[in-house]
Amino acid sequence: MISPAAASAAHTEQGPQLRLLSELLQLQRRARARETADELAFFIVNETHSLVKYRQALLWSNDRQRLQAVSGLASLDHNAPFSSTFSRWCRQWQAEQRQSSTLRCQDLPFEDQALWHEHLPEHLLWLLLRTAQGETALALILAR
Repeated sequence: MISPAAASAAHTEQGPQLRLLSELLQLQRRARARETADELAFFIVNETHSLVKYRQALLWSNDRQRLQAVSGLASLDHNAPFSSTFSRWCRQWQAEQRQSSTLRCQDLPFEDQALWHEHLPEHLLWLLLRTAQGETALALILAR
């Protein structure tokens, strides 16, 4: 028989896990309600903050070979220096067939490191987002 104290401890430990699972299911429901790819991209970079805390989120489209969305921005200027340079980095990471991993400033060529330091923390998280068919359609990049 489980003591009341043990049951309470188990419930306390499961509380945060259940809250995260509930949040994930709510996000999934809300994401499925998006009507366009651009709405979904905006949703991914701006609404997932409740699940995973980050300073900045960027969404890379493997098919389009460009940034699709950046958190906090309603629209993205693809010709801006940061956007064009970050897109070049993403094309490189994609060409390397990089799996979900940590990206580090020190792994870039020296001439690119100043721009990274100006806009980003030391490490980024590169997360592949797959379609139902298993294809890698997007990469979510989180700055924490």
